[in-house]
Amino acid sequence: MQKILISLVIFTTTLLAFELDFKKSFEATVQPDIAVTNINISVKGQSETEVTKRLQEVSIYINGYTQVKKEGGEFRVNANYYYQNGQRLQDGYIGSMRYKISSKEIDDLDIFLGDLMSQKKNETIEVSSYGYEVTKEKLNNSLEQLRLQAIVWGIAYAKDLSSKIYKKCELTNISFTQTTQPRMMATKMNAKLEDGFAPQPIRNEQTITLNPSYELECK
Repeated sequence: MQKILISLVIFTTTLLAFELDFKKSFEATVQPDIAVTNINISVKGQSETEVTKRLQEVSIYINGYTQVKKEGGEFRVNANYYYQNGQRLQDGYIGSMRYKISSKEIDDLDIFLGDLMSQKKNETIEVSSYGYEVTKEKLNNSLEQLRLQAIVWGIAYAKDLSSKIYKKCELTNISFTQTTQPRMMATKMNAKLEDGFAPQPIRNEQTITLNPSYELECK
């Protein structure tokens, strides 16, 4: 599917030759092919050692989970401060780490989150997003097809214009600088993971838009 948005500027160089500079929009629909969730784990404790130990235990469990793909996992531990009567006081330590979890099947994410909850002790687990994405490989393939479509269209347009105005028109340049890419389709944001979880999101098609700039010379 393609949508034409052409703004045309004609620069006359001589009475017999001129240049064309315009843009055209090409669109394609893609089906998201990967389920993704982002989780944040936070731990509070009275000592830095206690917090660090629990974060490491959770990290070992997540990294050893083979049914899903994991990204991230770096954690940090800081003193937990609060203010009372104008004074800054410390109340133990707090640590956090983030993971991006993905799988071809969203059921794998649900199982993973359920298993993670079964290991839960004193930490808080929050889900910041949960839905579908288009993988980089699929996105790049779709963009490559749009670029090819844009090139073929540009060459054909130059030939068609030549036959209509009785001049020799050549495609001198195509610039691919503007692209609109799909975003993650999330269904639940900033939710604490407790006994239940969000319903499965719908895997709707998403749109990719390519907006090449064309330069033609006719003489």
